[in-house]
Amino acid sequence: MHRATTVQTETQVRRQSVALSRDGRWICLLQYGADEKATLLVGSAAKAVAGCFTATLRTQGRRILARFSWENRLFHCTDDDLAAATVRIHDPALGQDDTMPLAVSPSEEVLGFVPVRGTGPEPALVAKVGTGTAVQLQLHESGRSTVLTPTDRPVSIEAITTTPLQPDNIWYAATGYDTPPSVHHIDLGRGSTAVYRAAAKRVNLSPLEQIQTSYESFDGVRIPLTLLGQPGLLDRRAPTILYVYGGFRTALLPRYMAAPSLWTSAGGTYAIAHVRGGGEFGPAWHHAGSGDAKLVSVRDYLAAAHRLIELEICRPDQLVGEGESNGGLVVAAALTTEPALLGVALITSPVTDLLRFHQSGAGRNWLAEYGNPDDPADRILLRQQSPLHNVHPGVPYPAVLISSWSGDRRVDALHARKFCAALQDAGDGHRPTILQDVLAAGHGARTTADGQSLAADRLAFAAHWTGLNLTDSPLIGH
Repeated sequence: MHRATTVQTETQVRRQSVALSRDGRWICLLQYGADEKATLLVGSAAKAVAGCFTATLRTQGRRILARFSWENRLFHCTDDDLAAATVRIHDPALGQDDTMPLAVSPSEEVLGFVPVRGTGPEPALVAKVGTGTAVQLQLHESGRSTVLTPTDRPVSIEAITTTPLQPDNIWYAATGYDTPPSVHHIDLGRGSTAVYRAAAKRVNLSPLEQIQTSYESFDGVRIPLTLLGQPGLLDRRAPTILYVYGGFRTALLPRYMAAPSLWTSAGGTYAIAHVRGGGEFGPAWHHAGSGDAKLVSVRDYLAAAHRLIELEICRPDQLVGEGESNGGLVVAAALTTEPALLGVALITSPVTDLLRFHQSGAGRNWLAEYGNPDDPADRILLRQQSPLHNVHPGVPYPAVLISSWSGDRRVDALHARKFCAALQDAGDGHRPTILQDVLAAGHGARTTADGQSLAADRLAFAAHWTGLNLTDSPLIGH
């Protein structure tokens, strides 16, 4: 939400979601402010319409999950509640509050839930639970949990819902690295599971080997690493894309994407570094790579690159660093820290000026993630980490393609433009630095045609400089 007469940095409420109870009597407002803290408000829907809303429940937290049940009760929890393995239950009609226990381990992250009718009188819910590099559905009832989805291959659950008339039935959308999204149905009463809607199969995909492994980072912590490629990927060297995000408590989970499928079907390897700063293992994993520890994300990423080379999956000149937004920051910092480690860098909508990021776009909202440049102690650390301020003349930087969007109101295109200019000015001319500045499109908001064009340009650039022949892919021409 943004008041038209104010500048973007003055926006107090960034986003808001609204939900109604089944009977229409109660409204739930979930607001996220500029400081990324959430506020949950519950009250009479009629009074809200009349302009005299009074909250019967108000709670705050860094993150809040909330969902009305078919009985018009609100199930809700903050990060502190989840740390205590508890979900709160609020009955707005009676003004009563209750709790229910969750059977989750400290390494699991509850990503969402839906209240359901269980097998007994106790409250029950089905939760989306992140298990590091995958997601599963769990039924939680009477302090016990039951896994409802297969665990033989890593998948991600993208949506989950039920209906008031069938509160013991749920529908969920699932996807995997080699599986386009499909909708599944679970009947909890009968204990049955079925595919409700399967994705249309438009092309024959090459067999995909998926390896979930880990490596040791600079401080001894083991970091998950996902490897995708044709069978036998560990037995050969091949051009390899190493993707990263590593910020804002966002986990990199299995999902079907056309670009990695094209790259691997042509004989390349696609790797994903699940570095600290992301959300793979909950708040602690994020905290370990944010704020004054932001450099940890970069060092985790560099350790992943070294590990791929040690395993002889690729040579340094075959290694492609790829990241978007915060991931673009990580890759940009990696290439300025160890330029010889990467053969190519694909950087999209990056944050590169850590001394001025809070003066443009939505940068004011990132102070908790990166630190405050106006604070002298933070500024010293940010100067050490800022890619723009660590470009040095005469260094043989890798081939770099930087993509930006002139309509991006979150990460201003000035970050990409200044970083490109610095690399072009400092480089030795051996490999190019190219800026791809797309008009109109915003941060992640782009047409299908723009997205396809961007992916094609990035893959073609990476293939050219690593020697991969994309025409070997059976997907070319589809």
